[in-house]
Amino acid sequence: MSTSLRRLFLLLLLFPVSALAQSVAILSPSEGDLIQHSGGFGSIAVSVTATGVPPGGGVELVLDSGTSAQRSARILAPPYNWVFDHVPLGEHALDAYVIDAAGKRLPAHDRKQRIGMGDILVAVGDSITAGEVDDITSDDWSADGRDGPSQEGFGGYEPILNNMLTSLAGYPHSVPNEGLAGETSAGAKSRIAGIIARHPTAGTWLVAYGTNDAPTLMTAGTFQGNLQNIIGQIQSAIPGAVVFLPRVLYNDEARKGNYLIAQYDGVMDELSRTMPNVLRGADLDTLFHANHQRYDHKLAKPGTWLATTTTHHPNGIGFQKYAMLWKTALVDRAILVTDGAFGTLGDLGTDKASVAGVNAIGLSGSNLLEICDASQVGAPPQGTSFVGDWRVLLSLTGASGFGGGSADVTLVVETEGSLPPQVSWKKVYLAQNGGILATAKQQDSGDSSILYCTARVYGPGRIAPVLVLSMPAPTTALSVSPSKADGLNGWYLKAPRITMLATDVFGGPADRIVYRWDGGGESTYRSPIYAPSGKHSLIYYSVDSGDNAESWKSRILKVDATPPTKPIVTVSARTVKKGSAVTVSWSGRDSESGIDKFRYAIGTGTGRSNVRNWTPIGVQTSLTWKPTGAAGSVYYFSVDARNRAGFGGEVGISPSITVVP
Repeated sequence: MSTSLRRLFLLLLLFPVSALAQSVAILSPSEGDLIQHSGGFGSIAVSVTATGVPPGGGVELVLDSGTSAQRSARILAPPYNWVFDHVPLGEHALDAYVIDAAGKRLPAHDRKQRIGMGDILVAVGDSITAGEVDDITSDDWSADGRDGPSQEGFGGYEPILNNMLTSLAGYPHSVPNEGLAGETSAGAKSRIAGIIARHPTAGTWLVAYGTNDAPTLMTAGTFQGNLQNIIGQIQSAIPGAVVFLPRVLYNDEARKGNYLIAQYDGVMDELSRTMPNVLRGADLDTLFHANHQRYDHKLAKPGTWLATTTTHHPNGIGFQKYAMLWKTALVDRAILVTDGAFGTLGDLGTDKASVAGVNAIGLSGSNLLEICDASQVGAPPQGTSFVGDWRVLLSLTGASGFGGGSADVTLVVETEGSLPPQVSWKKVYLAQNGGILATAKQQDSGDSSILYCTARVYGPGRIAPVLVLSMPAPTTALSVSPSKADGLNGWYLKAPRITMLATDVFGGPADRIVYRWDGGGESTYRSPIYAPSGKHSLIYYSVDSGDNAESWKSRILKVDATPPTKPIVTVSARTVKKGSAVTVSWSGRDSESGIDKFRYAIGTGTGRSNVRNWTPIGVQTSLTWKPTGAAGSVYYFSVDARNRAGFGGEVGISPSITVVP
């Protein structure tokens, strides 16, 4: 055998082939992925591939390692797939390790960072959506790297809007750019299916057409049919998706048919009134139109927001303004109603609430604040009663928006019985740019029910916001008995009894409590449970009857109700000359808390300690000893173990060691 082959053979003896081939890779999610949340939470589906996994081993997944929200899962057989559910809004990190049969992490490791849980808003439209003629490149990428130039190579407004929304909301957003130069609403009908396939969970869609439709002399009826088809495909594929329709720019370079733009605007008003989850978006023409009048590229008149090559495309500054208008349409101009009191005498599902009167203060003459039933389309007259989930629609009319102020709103709440109605008063404050102001409230003396509510106006003008009166999430109290661990180092020597109690805002019980151990499946709490053996994390949260979920909580519990295994003691020789050494070795384990220390003793009989009394030796598992007795003397080693919970186990006895001449 050659020298090189001998070296390879020795290396293979020292390092098994499985260890050399060991690897792990996270296939999904990918670095920087964003997952659309629902109600503030979402699920992260994980797929991992691994090689060189030792027998009995597998893969360990850890979400948000090193944080208070850390949780993990172990998968002991392929396919190595897992779903982390109830993941809150924000950026998350995922680690994957190969583990052996004892759960020990081996060197193979992979990590994905910036896995976002947030909002996806897909921008669909023509060359203006695509960002054509955007001449500022410094804002072509969003700060988180999720949104960048369109397929035409322009940044557009989308990365800028991402930055604004992420900064405002405090959690990640993505605004994918699906604009296509020259496209009309007719072309979008056939293209939208492919766009949906690329963004199958996106909760918000910004659909901007009309600028290219008018020069083709497309009738308003055809335009409406095209938009209905596009919206229908989106909402059929993604139930609950919200579609925003903006007021688009006139294409003054091709003046033919521009009169149709106003008709298209009326069509979009109608769709926002008659189709569910369809709202008017940003007014993209009003402010740009004045700039257009000041600039005509053919006459070289100066302008600030429009490109020098075509009068209906924003330049780089224009796209920044464009993003700000969309941000205003989506989240600004807030009507905020906080800490409000509503009277109720019975179950929410059977109570009625109606508006008894509105007295507006500080609004301009062109504005009207209306409160009506959100379950109906349009603007029902004041006094409309509604039953059920406590939703109210506020619509702000008038082209000039509003400059701030307040409105006193009187709400009447009554039951279906014969009891007299209860009355609560709420002061609704109007504030620009999302400013939060305190509210004054008066409450009926016999009323103890509290509801909290928030409203947002989606931009200036005739944009309708929705006010959702929602209760705070229920609160879960967890009790562990006994409250203090009876073992050492926080370990219980007997499984503790765990009880959970959840209450809603009215002080009554919540609808259900959900819990799981570590990364396992969720269960509904119905009666006291007991902590399993070992160290485990209990995840729990409660949900009220309106599916209003509490942010999940966690509690780590450690249980070791069994002693360590009886040590197995071996000797290097059964006979030894006086003054010569013999090696004594032992092994033992504890699968819950682990071995804290071993002790040993030496005696002339099994279990005796007359030669050396019991001596702690830590976690050392062998020693060398020289017997000093005369020939014919017989000795025995005794070894016991104690785990970290303070539990001691049986004594292990070595074979006899005899001194010979």
